[in-house]
Amino acid sequence: MTYSPNDFYQKVFLELGFVKIVDGVVFVNPKARHAELSESDTYRKRAENGY
Repeated sequence: MTYSPNDFYQKVFLELGFVKIVDGVVFVNPKARHAELSESDTYRKRAENGY
């Protein structure tokens, strides 16, 4: 499996509600609340592992 940085950020943005995906298309949520990246479990886990 090839790792893509886009997969990581897509998952983080999904968790934070910044985007949604419908039928494979990514849509930005213009009404997303302000959130720190560290509020994402995925982001936090990567930071804890030193990546």
